[in-house]
Amino acid sequence: MAAIFTRVPGADVQEGTLRGRFYDITFDAAYATGGVALDPDSAGLVGQIVGINWVAGATVAGTAPTSLMVPQFDFKNQKIQLWGTAGSAAGLTEIAAAQSLATVVIRAQVYGF
Repeated sequence: MAAIFTRVPGADVQEGTLRGRFYDITFDAAYATGGVALDPDSAGLVGQIVGINWVAGATVAGTAPTSLMVPQFDFKNQKIQLWGTAGSAAGLTEIAAAQSLATVVIRAQVYGF
């Protein structure tokens, strides 16, 4: 699964060698269990991503969301995971494998080198 990073213009931050870039991250049609792998190149960075600040929660392009999705950055595996409420489950569970997220967009500030 791939994510599309659309850079938010005029919102770059740099402090020493640490760079921060704002993106609207759009997911695709088949969520993979364990999350979406991030490629530093696609985020305009030359080294490992060291953190993500979530600026806005997951929204569905063009419509109001029908359920809340909570993003999480997995530092070790460099992936974005999405969590939500599933049926009668208590608490948050990872979004089901192969679920289409093609209309889900998350605004985030991505930090790295």
